[in-house]
Amino acid sequence: MSMKLSRREFIKASATAIAMTYAGLAVKPVFAKESELKFGRSQCRFCGTGCTVLVGIKDGKVVAVKGDADSPVNFGRLCMKGYKLPEILYGGGGKKRLTKPLIRQEDGSFKEVSWEEALDLIADTFVDNIKKFGPDSVAWYGSGQNTTEEAYAANKLFKGIIGTANVEGNPRLCMASAVGGYLNTFGTDEPAGSYDDLDLADCFFIIGANMAEQHPMLFRRVIDRKSAYPDRVKVIVADPRYTPTARYADLHLQFKSGTDMYLLNAMAQVIIDEDLVDHEHLKYCTFKKELGSSGELMNLEEFKEFLKDYTPEKVESITGVKAEDIRLAASWFARKGYSTVSLWTMGLNQRTKGVQLNCQVHNLHLITGKIGKPGCDSLSLTGQPNACGGTREQGGLTHLLPGHRLLANEEHRRQIAEIWGYPVEQLPTKPTGPAVNMFMRLEKGDIKAIWINTTNPAQSLPNADRYREAMRKAFTVVSDIYPDRTTEVATAILPSAMWVEKEGVMGQTDRRSQFIPKLIDPPGEAKPDFWQIKEVAKRIAKKLGRKDLGFETEEEAWNEYRRCTKGTDVDLWGATREKLKAHAGGVQWPCPSTDFDNRGSNKRFISKEYAKKVFGKTTKKYSTGYVTLYDQHLEDKKLEGPVNYYGTNPLHGEPKGKALIRAVNAEVDFEMPDKEYPYVLNTGRVIEHWHTGTMTMRVRLLRELNPEAYVEISPQDADRLGIKNGQNVRITSPRGSIVLSAWITDRAQPGMVFVPWFDENKLINDLTVDDPKSWSKAGEPNYKVCKCKVERA
Repeated sequence: MSMKLSRREFIKASATAIAMTYAGLAVKPVFAKESELKFGRSQCRFCGTGCTVLVGIKDGKVVAVKGDADSPVNFGRLCMKGYKLPEILYGGGGKKRLTKPLIRQEDGSFKEVSWEEALDLIADTFVDNIKKFGPDSVAWYGSGQNTTEEAYAANKLFKGIIGTANVEGNPRLCMASAVGGYLNTFGTDEPAGSYDDLDLADCFFIIGANMAEQHPMLFRRVIDRKSAYPDRVKVIVADPRYTPTARYADLHLQFKSGTDMYLLNAMAQVIIDEDLVDHEHLKYCTFKKELGSSGELMNLEEFKEFLKDYTPEKVESITGVKAEDIRLAASWFARKGYSTVSLWTMGLNQRTKGVQLNCQVHNLHLITGKIGKPGCDSLSLTGQPNACGGTREQGGLTHLLPGHRLLANEEHRRQIAEIWGYPVEQLPTKPTGPAVNMFMRLEKGDIKAIWINTTNPAQSLPNADRYREAMRKAFTVVSDIYPDRTTEVATAILPSAMWVEKEGVMGQTDRRSQFIPKLIDPPGEAKPDFWQIKEVAKRIAKKLGRKDLGFETEEEAWNEYRRCTKGTDVDLWGATREKLKAHAGGVQWPCPSTDFDNRGSNKRFISKEYAKKVFGKTTKKYSTGYVTLYDQHLEDKKLEGPVNYYGTNPLHGEPKGKALIRAVNAEVDFEMPDKEYPYVLNTGRVIEHWHTGTMTMRVRLLRELNPEAYVEISPQDADRLGIKNGQNVRITSPRGSIVLSAWITDRAQPGMVFVPWFDENKLINDLTVDDPKSWSKAGEPNYKVCKCKVERA
């Protein structure tokens, strides 16, 4: 927050920005002769919503963007960041695009070199380390912003040609806990429903998500539904902050930071105790203690007994939420004959108990039967435009292989080796470690060389200062579009094409894949990341005496990846290039059919029998409405009962084919406040910026609206500490300290401060916790709850 603005002015500016976003009016460009522009369909480059956009080109440059009215995602609307997409391509804020390969010299300066010299240096260094220290001495750290083709090529290079499982990416920092929750509950990853459910829901349970600022076009659909049926539709927001999302809530459950496990168990207790259960649906579920496959099975009565310690009256003093509010929330959620959608993101995922929290939300849907039906879903929102497609589905983490396969599964390795054309013995047999562990091994010297692509870990990792030094000492390759905190510590910098300067597919929250076409050329000598990976792979394969990637174009890579998904739950065999290019909003898996008009399914887990009972028919081609019911490749599995939960993942265990309702004991986070550090530090995003600000800080309007990081402090804490609005405040954690301007606001809860992390000059992640004990069961670090102290600077 710029202290050039008064608190009143800043609040007014923020409120105006959010209001414009909801109205779809955010700084819409106006051209006198729009007919002079050539428009091409693409996807927004920012969050995981996947808004479809029409990109206006003139004289080889992007000069305009507008929402695609034919899109079933955003219906022609865009948020303020979406409307400013053209500006992210052309620099600003004192930074210009990277346009030539650069190599760091002994004096720390960077020298321009040819692509041949840069690629040869990278391949030679990687191969030298592989031969001296083994394949696990090199690593890839990618992004939920890589296209699926880029991520697939990198996965094949490192796991296939090199033979290392050192493949990680920034989705580990944001979505791993959600994956763990789906696997532990359903035995397979990703949501059952789709965005269409938002248009039919009667209750929205939003927890750990500030949708108004971070998923505004989806939140617009929530508000539209509420406006259409104000009495019928209830909006519940559970969040320790009083966010813009909470301001729209019928009920705000403002729990104390780190205590939401108690809140969710209390809601389940009310539902069970007051018999708001869907007993018919429970026939297709099983109760199980804790996480993993080895937990003891339970029945409904035993689960009810387990929840006795979590009555609203017992948890009220722990959570700070009134017992009557917990009971009201549970009753709205479980109303019989009404539908409920839950939505969450980093507030649950980036937590020590992130997997358990995800399971607890799924529990509420399973015991009430509010899943697999119109207007019902347990829907984890995604933060990046391809975290689902390029990482979760494609297998871009150490333990995964393409098509939701597991690296440790011998049969899965055999299947992928056959498609890749490599000896199965060439593939690694077990995972190495999650993202932060990878950088710990880089610091230790076990990893000698790392390729960082389309992400900025020097700013985004927890306790980031520690790992900046590790990157500086190692041989670090960085592919990016602008100079940032990670290029500062690079050995080699490769200038990348971005967005519509290259082509590729991206996959979003509701199992949706969309095509991004190449509409313009990149600046200078910048190259697509796919080309960079392919060229390095050729050199490494030749030096190791192994077969290269086997494809030259993005389309060839996509078609090979489609083969990897064929017959799996993430079946994208029907997602041909022609189909993806033709249809606004793309294709949703499962989509086994190559029929041009078949755009996949917007529901999973629905059997033929249940589809016929509920909808009166069993199959139907995609449309923008809620109509897709059942897919042929599921029918071949001869499902029984209304809901099929695959149960094929080791985390799920027995019994297969049933969803697991997990009895998880409530606990607080790893690092809670104490006498020396009495406050909770919470970090996150703001409406004007995205992630580390690499793109949005190039946009003048967004930069002027919110030019620097600040700290939100409650009026109560400010009075107690003698802090005035705009005054400099020092925030200190066990790992470091930072000075920020104070914004005294009711958004902050007493005892908690909030700091956004977009500002490269005010690195709040130098303070966040990286202790492995603070990670979730899925290896995701905790950015939402760590201890700190607050004092006047």
